[in-house]
This record gives sequence, structure tokens and C-alpha cells, in this order.
Amino acid sequence: METQEVTIWKVRQRARSKPFQVRWIVCGREKGKSFSTEELAGDYRKALLKAANLGEEFSLITGEPVSWARKGETVLAHTRAWIKTKWDDADVSPNSRKSAVEGIIPVILATLRPLRNRPADKLLRKALRHYALRPPSWNGPVPAPEADALAWLDRASRPLVDLGHSDVLRPLLDDLGRGVKRQQLKPSSVRTRRTALSGCLAYAVEREIFTTNPVQGLRIKRQRTAHRVNPRHVPNTPQALRLLDAVTAQATRQALHLRAFFDCLYWAGMRPAEIRHLRRIDCQLPTTGWGRLTLAGSTPEVSADWTDGEDRFEDRELKHRSEDDVRIVPIPPILVTSLTAHLTTYGTAPDGRLFWDVRTDDHQHIPVSLYGPIWTKARDTVLTDDEKALNLASRPYDLRHGNASMLLDAGVPAPEVARRLGHSVAMLNTTYAHWLHGQEQLGNTLIDAALQRLASTDATIHTLTRTNTPHGPITDQIPLFQAA
Repeated sequence: METQEVTIWKVRQRARSKPFQVRWIVCGREKGKSFSTEELAGDYRKALLKAANLGEEFSLITGEPVSWARKGETVLAHTRAWIKTKWDDADVSPNSRKSAVEGIIPVILATLRPLRNRPADKLLRKALRHYALRPPSWNGPVPAPEADALAWLDRASRPLVDLGHSDVLRPLLDDLGRGVKRQQLKPSSVRTRRTALSGCLAYAVEREIFTTNPVQGLRIKRQRTAHRVNPRHVPNTPQALRLLDAVTAQATRQALHLRAFFDCLYWAGMRPAEIRHLRRIDCQLPTTGWGRLTLAGSTPEVSADWTDGEDRFEDRELKHRSEDDVRIVPIPPILVTSLTAHLTTYGTAPDGRLFWDVRTDDHQHIPVSLYGPIWTKARDTVLTDDEKALNLASRPYDLRHGNASMLLDAGVPAPEVARRLGHSVAMLNTTYAHWLHGQEQLGNTLIDAALQRLASTDATIHTLTRTNTPHGPITDQIPLFQAA
């Protein structure tokens, strides 16, 4: 539908209301456009010639350069094209699709023109989330209210090129920091929206609508965001043991089956999606001593709206890893015993998985709706009022944070902790900064011990010479170690 085969004729004049006509041929198809003045017609013809000389592709339908249509594209139309690339990319996870859609919806709503008869924002968000920005629904029926809302959105969506102007883009970025009730949003929510906007505009650069990403050229106030885990929410080992025992104490079939599931969270620091994917072949469980888990995949849970099928669980590679990558996690004897007992009692699913929804007969994956209430009941049973007020272990995922704090408190080197958790060292430093900083006393003790060993084999006083001072060399006598 595109070609570079273009022939442009001179402007001709006719006896009509718009007498000046520009004519040209695109791949054998004659095109024409009329203007009221010769100057307008001449400018249009010059623009066509410039595009042809630059080697641009011309549309066989409109006859104009393809780039012209793109530059007249609305925010909504371009966003749909961007979301389609997300959907077609096999490396983009369902959760990433969901984040992109939920992040870009506020952008679309904030850039609408003030046309009359605007539908309610709730209906507009529903129409965008379930129909306009979900490629699988594009060829299906749309309910009348949502269809009317989409038609209004098509008319009200402003040209994408408007976002290239700082007087439009800056207020938009400020608007993205506010919620439905104009309240200030959390930094993580603002970051999701701004990331979606930046990604969408980067795709506009790829489509040659912009030469550079407008967001990158705009100086904006940096969002202060806290990546650190709040230590008040993280259980220590006695607290974790109380909670784990409270799971077993519920004595229901589901709770007993999931005791080892929660054990994996705390003693191996695994993510719930990694535990869903865990198979018997991944486990080395000796009769005594430490064991080992070879984690080879992940099965995250997400709404079926964002998957390629109807299943809300999708087997994927480990987070931030390639498809064939694995992560080896040593596990202490207490977890070896727990997993061994679990396998003895329940066996495995037909595909070798250790955990499944025992309420079903077809070994479906464990949803949050199953293990979440069990965890809530355990907290309600054994935590004190003060612990609940601090939101201690409010989510099962806090057990994974508890594993990280346990390892760091034990003095395990940060690179090894990061490797076991599947983090980078940089991420570990920002996420668990409290425990890293908390090792100051341990560090001081180790340094004191090293200096004491040095002092026992050498003179207690060592000479340090500082040179390159304004007054020449200076020799100081500095004690490296001094008994307390």
C-alpha cells in the first residue's frame, strides 16, 4: 500500500470555487487536491516535491506521504499501535502488557479535547482498558455504552504531535501525578504512568513522528521514591516460625498442603511464581544436611485479559533471566525436611509440580485467592496487636524479604545473597539497605580483629609517611591498634 513511484504535475487553474488544483500520479493512480489560492496550491506542491525528493513512501490510498498521515495521528490511534507491538512481542510478559495499558490510560484521558457530551470517566476507562487497548477484543462485539464512549474518544483525542510542545507536555506530566480525586499519587504509581508515556513517545520516534523523545528533552522534578523494604514489615525468624506454625494449625487440607509452599518463601527466599513452577526434578533433598533447588522457570499469575489465551497462569523464564538460565539456591535442612515430608504425603502433579490447587481435580496452579486467606488467618491468630498495627508480614511475599534479612544478618556476603534471591547486587543494596547498614557493628568488629592480628605480629606503633605537603614530607606516628 506504499510506493516511491510518484510523478507531480504543475498547478493548473479551472473555473471552480477552488480553482487551483495540484495533480500527481502515485504508482499509476492519479490524485488531485484543489485550493482557493495559487499560493496555497504552490505550497502544497512544494511539500509533495520535497517528500518525493527525500525518498519518502507515498500511500496508494491517500496519495500523500505516509509520514503526513502519521503526524496527523491522534494520541489514541498511536497508543493503539504501540500497544499492538507489546502484544505481538513474545518477550513481553502479560504483567508488562497490563502495566503498559494501565499506565497509558491516564495519559489518553489527560490529553482529550474538551468536546461536549463527554461520557463519565469510569466508562471511558472501562472502554479503553477492555476494548480500545486490548488487541484480542478489536474484532469482537462491543457493548453499546462502551462503543459510544470509544466513538467520542476518537473525536476528542488530540493530535500526537501536540505532545512535542513543552507547554502541553509539562502540564501533562504534572497531571499524571494526580489520582481520580486529584490526590497526590505514590511515586511508584507516577513512575508507572511516566514510563508508559515515555515508551509510547519512544515508539513515535521509531515511527518518525518525532525526531527525539520529547520527554527526554524536558527538565522535570525527580520523583522521590523509596525502593527500600520497610523493616517493620519484615518478620524475623521467631516471628516467621510462629506464622508458619499457624498455617499448619489451621489443619485444613489446603493449609496443610501449602505449609511447604510458605516454607519455600522464607527458607529459600523464592518468589510465589517460582514456587508454582517448582518440580520434583528441580529438588535435591538429601537425608541429612543441606539440599539444593535448581530454579528453571516462573509461573506468574495475571488476569486472562492480558494473556494470549484464557489461562491466567503462564510458564515463563525466571525474572530478569534468559529462557535457558537457571538459579541454584542452597536450602537448609529445615526446608529439606519440609519438602521431603510434603512429597511423601502429596506426591506430585502429573507434570512433576510440587504444589497445586487441591480444591480441583485437574491440578490447577495455586492462585493468590487460595493462599492469601490462609496467610491472613495465620496473622490474625498469632500476631500481637502491635505487630498487626505495624503491618508485620502483611503479605506472604514478606517472608521472602525475611529470608534476605536473615542472610544479611548472618553475615552472608551481599553478592551471594543477591545470587540466591535472583537480584543484582545494586538492587540488593537499594532494596535491603537497612540490613546492609545494620552490619556496621559487624564490620567494625571484623576490622578490629584484623588489626589485632596485625598488631600481634608487628610493632604496635607503625610509621606512616605523608608526602607532597606544602612544607615537604611529614612523618606521623599513628597507632593502628589500641587495646580497649
